[in-house]
Amino acid sequence: MRNQSTALLLMLVAVSVDILGTAQSKRAITPEDCVTVRYLNDDTIYSALQINLQSTRLAYVVKNPNLQSNGNDIQLFVKDLTDALDSPAKLVFTSDVISQIHWLKDGEHMLALSKDGSHVAVIKADVLTGKREIVASSDMDIKEFSADSLGDTIVFATEDKL
Repeated sequence: MRNQSTALLLMLVAVSVDILGTAQSKRAITPEDCVTVRYLNDDTIYSALQINLQSTRLAYVVKNPNLQSNGNDIQLFVKDLTDALDSPAKLVFTSDVISQIHWLKDGEHMLALSKDGSHVAVIKADVLTGKREIVASSDMDIKEFSADSLGDTIVFATEDKL
């Protein structure tokens, strides 16, 4: 009985040393580990995921922490749903602000709020080429917008500074 107790005690000590040795070999979490996590950049009203009317492309906005600038890069990606599942999504563009993404009827262009110089404007982006053009701007940041399916008629709102 005493030999069994001694053997059990030695086995527990050996297992404990093995567990402690394994735990000590792991490294601590670094700031880089924490900020390399990407997040979907969901607005409060609009989803960061949008599928075009043809159901052939998925667009999504990602907040990507940037250690060099100590800020966040906001990125618009488009995934072609007709490609293989493991094919990568295409980065369309990066900005300080990208929100309220809306597909246009042709399935190749999007409207979004994005930073243009010092103000947020409504931009039109070609998801195939990445080309962007401003379609509505103001001397104040545009907070919200709505557009017809072709992008020909745009209504937007700004906030009055009191």
